[in-house]
Amino acid sequence: MLTDRGGDRPAGSRGWAAYHLLQAAATLAWWMAVATSPQVRQSFAFGDDGASLWQFLPGDLLFWCGGSLVVAAAAWRGCGWAGAASLVLLGGIGASWVHAGTLAWQASVGWSGVVLMAIAVAMTARSAWCLFRSRA
Repeated sequence: MLTDRGGDRPAGSRGWAAYHLLQAAATLAWWMAVATSPQVRQSFAFGDDGASLWQFLPGDLLFWCGGSLVVAAAAWRGCGWAGAASLVLLGGIGASWVHAGTLAWQASVGWSGVVLMAIAVAMTARSAWCLFRSRA
């Protein structure tokens, strides 16, 4: 259960909450585009017809969407464990990013998704740093 620190929210925690909410929404929107648009699938495919993208769906739903929502809720409420939750999220999406990078390297295509993921990984790392530092 989420607990509030009595309204004593760290500075910037609401901004990080908004970022993680946006990250979850963007992930869902991206998957909707992948599911409905052959052009989007082809743009992000790893040298195939887009079938390789589907292996990312379970992890994306669990970490990119679910994990981002957990971090957003924790940061919004000013929970002391928001930084730790952001680190768990970073581990999940970081592994996904490395996997995508490996596939793109092997196929020599699909780098656009790897670049977009790199931005989100960097922002999540920054959020973990800021949420941990704001506890002190």
